[in-house]
Amino acid sequence: MKIKQDFVTNSSSSSFVVFGVSLKDGELEKVLDKEDDDWYYKLEKTNVEYHAETEDGEIIGISPHEILKIKDAKIGDINQIVANLLNERVGLKIDPKRVELYSGEYQC
Repeated sequence: MKIKQDFVTNSSSSSFVVFGVSLKDGELEKVLDKEDDDWYYKLEKTNVEYHAETEDGEIIGISPHEILKIKDAKIGDINQIVANLLNERVGLKIDPKRVELYSGEYQC
């Protein structure tokens, strides 16, 4: 018997899990030129994930996999680590108290 050990998805949806923040209208536009067609890919190159139109608004964050790559990262420091990464990589000014764990599914 074979057992599937991954996520099972269909081709019309995708799941995500990130430590990040929910952004208010216009908050991301202050640091990113969303008129530039490459803005989304610029985020991807910095390993920052963007998820639009969720129940919580625009979510930007760092995947748990990316955080695990950080040497000596401790669970109690995740909020500070994520805030620092978003601030450095995107140019935001995120307070670590705003960082939460987001998960969800969206239609592709």
